[in-house]
Amino acid sequence: MNSPKEIAQSYIAAGTAKTKLSISKMLVLGILAGMFIAIAGVASTVASATLTGSIGKLLGAAVFPGGLAMVLVAGSELFTGNTMIILPVCCRQATVGGMLKNWVTVYIGNFIGSLLVAALVVYGGTFGLFDNAAGGAAINTAVAKVTLAFDDAFIRGILCNFLVCIAVWISFAAKDVVGKISGLFFPIMIFV
Repeated sequence: MNSPKEIAQSYIAAGTAKTKLSISKMLVLGILAGMFIAIAGVASTVASATLTGSIGKLLGAAVFPGGLAMVLVAGSELFTGNTMIILPVCCRQATVGGMLKNWVTVYIGNFIGSLLVAALVVYGGTFGLFDNAAGGAAINTAVAKVTLAFDDAFIRGILCNFLVCIAVWISFAAKDVVGKISGLFFPIMIFV
């Protein structure tokens, strides 16, 4: 296992490299990450729809970390984890301009990727599964999110992003794929 100092050094190198990718590569890797997270969101929603109550929510939360696992193992670019690029910027290994270029490009890519999966899910009839229970679960989740007060949503977003960054940080401690996935699992499960 890597020490916290080794994790920081590894992330500084990785974060610096992220800022130097071409815009087209950032965009494609951002689209892939958006697709991975959206697929995990759909799988989580479908899984939670199979059982009612707390057990269904727990099952959905246990499925969702697969999205970040796909992002990290496949090497795609996810905006939430890339907010840690501030670390190489603070260490003067990357520029603010490079960080902002990455953030904007990856954010747009993540959005495009999530829209692609949303279209495939809708036109593929995924939410009709389990006598439309999956669709009902998706609608209930969407309504719950859009009816949050702005300050509640903002603070929850900060807390969720903190957990994503912790998951990425922990994954950098691992020296193998199983360790990465094990390390990211609980922080992501917690925020779902």
